[in-house]
Amino acid sequence: MNIYPLLSSILAIVSLAVGILLLTRSRKKTAAYALGGAAILQSLMAFSFFMALRWLPSGIDMVYLRGSLVFASLNPILVVLFSFHHIQMPFPFFRGFKKVAVPAVSFAGILFSLYAFNPGFLQAISLVSGKWIILFGPVGAAFSVYLILSLLVIFLQMEQTYRAIHGIQRERLKFLLLGITSGSLYSLFLGSILLLYHSIHLDLLLAGFVVYAICWGMISFAVIRHRLLKVDIFVSRHVVYTSVAAFGVGLYLLVIGILGYLVRSIGGRWDLLLTATFVSFTLILLAVFLLSSNLQKRLKRFVNVHFYRYKYDYRLEWNEFTRKISEAHDLPNLLLKIIEMITETLWVNQVSIWLYNERSGDLCFSKSRNLPKKAELLREESPLVQYLLHHSEPLESKDPDVQNILSRHEDFFKRFKIAMVVPLRTGDQLEGMITLSGVMNGGDYSEEDYELLKIIAHQAAGAIASAKWIEEVAVTKETESFHKISSFLVHDMKNLVSSISLVLQNAEQNMDKPEFQKDLLSTLLNTVDKMKELIEKLSTLPKKLEIKKNPVHINRLITEVLESTKAGSIKGLEILTDLNDLPQIQADAEYVKKVLVNLTLNAIQSLPAGRGRIEVSSYSKNGCVHVEFLDNGIGMTEEFIRSRLFKPFISTKKKGLGIGLYQCKTIMEAHGGDIEVSSIPNRGSQFVLKFPLG
Repeated sequence: MNIYPLLSSILAIVSLAVGILLLTRSRKKTAAYALGGAAILQSLMAFSFFMALRWLPSGIDMVYLRGSLVFASLNPILVVLFSFHHIQMPFPFFRGFKKVAVPAVSFAGILFSLYAFNPGFLQAISLVSGKWIILFGPVGAAFSVYLILSLLVIFLQMEQTYRAIHGIQRERLKFLLLGITSGSLYSLFLGSILLLYHSIHLDLLLAGFVVYAICWGMISFAVIRHRLLKVDIFVSRHVVYTSVAAFGVGLYLLVIGILGYLVRSIGGRWDLLLTATFVSFTLILLAVFLLSSNLQKRLKRFVNVHFYRYKYDYRLEWNEFTRKISEAHDLPNLLLKIIEMITETLWVNQVSIWLYNERSGDLCFSKSRNLPKKAELLREESPLVQYLLHHSEPLESKDPDVQNILSRHEDFFKRFKIAMVVPLRTGDQLEGMITLSGVMNGGDYSEEDYELLKIIAHQAAGAIASAKWIEEVAVTKETESFHKISSFLVHDMKNLVSSISLVLQNAEQNMDKPEFQKDLLSTLLNTVDKMKELIEKLSTLPKKLEIKKNPVHINRLITEVLESTKAGSIKGLEILTDLNDLPQIQADAEYVKKVLVNLTLNAIQSLPAGRGRIEVSSYSKNGCVHVEFLDNGIGMTEEFIRSRLFKPFISTKKKGLGIGLYQCKTIMEAHGGDIEVSSIPNRGSQFVLKFPLG
């Protein structure tokens, strides 16, 4: 089998891909263009070899073989140029070293490229003992010297760079230096062979193609992961995480191909039994992986740590955390979502959340995962609470600066398996804390873990504070609802007392009349029943008005209210009614009667000394039933009507509660209706109730 074209094509494809990556996506132009150009030249050299050797063993195309020397001669120029622009040598051997080295290498490289087709460079290729050997002439020997000196410049740059950097910078440049150095070392090996023997075995040259392909892979890995040349290209984490099936199929086919090749090479046969066994085994392994959340988390963490510059994609983590907390509808559910986010993202098994009680100053246990779920608290005077009140940075149990706190809470840290404590703060206000156990793989928390935890804690503290505020508002609203409904009931009680008062005023003049006595007794019994009903409602107070609509004749309700209040029997008071025939409305009769009673009593109380005229009318207009109350009482100002009339606890009467009209408006709105008012001071007021038909 002729593997020479295969190896040269692999190098051509790999180096071409790296070259395009560097030339099209980099912003650090000189260094990236130099390294990308070197990759393109090596791709062209490998392609020339592919074209030259594609017909082996029947023949070799010498034109393409000599053409490859053009690209081999120019390649060191760009690598040296890259080394001076990206890998700066802090201590050159003499001033102006770059000004001498780059022009010298460039001149020699261009010169040798012009001599590439000269027979003195590459003389012939011959088959010796079954091995192909490329024979070089004097120009080829000189080329080896040029190659070795160029590589010497590159090695000097590498050494000085490696000595000058430390820590994380050395870690970031590791694969870049390793890739360039490995490829250069093999080139040095080939150059020394050429210098000594004026010939090179084709197998050695093609083995170098494999080495170069691996080196370009390391270089591209370093460039992409650490953005050494600011390359803005990456594989989405989502694509990586969701490509398990495709990866598994590809791996399966690759293993099948390798095994098939091995079986055929030893003269065996890939029979049905072996195929069925292997397929079953791989399917079982795939099922185990897909069903194991632990293995999936390990793979995700491995990909994040080893294939990306940053361990976390903060944009995705932020979006995911925001989505989770938006799904929480109350504080307990919110705490569970926060714990879920932390355990899944940081791969932590035990997490707990403690909330700070501002009144008592204690930290109270709230929610946890894989920890004891029992009520427990930390007192305000404890060292841990004092630390949280005055610090916003996470506290790690291994930190020597906090050992005094750890010694005072040693049992607490052991019981809750605490490796880190993260404060939850909104500004200067402590909301609580999050405790975390160690990472499940046994490692330590990194700086990126700290940063992500601080971001999560800041967002979580704000969400917790908002949830607490919402709960407080809900309690306040319930209290307001209680006061609102209870004030309505108290006002109803006041109206009943007013009705009794009106009856008693008439009793002085009509007590000796049997009919009046009968009406008085009926009114008192009816009033007592209504008071009992109100007291019963007060004991089981609803949170809002409970309207029960039924067909109602509004004129009948008006008549009943006027009769129950005995308004017509009051001396000096004239009641005029104009009730037209109307269709039934859908309403709660009891609540509508309360509105009518309120308006009737208000009209009576607005009359000076209880003397005057009240007109009550009903009619249909614009799809609504209208009930109108008109009096010639003291009236109201326009400003009072606009800004204060329907507000609770505001009244024009000395002993008024300021609830009546507020209650009327609330009841009308609950029916889908409205109440309108117009008034002129010292001339009277007009109230119009509008009930929708249908």
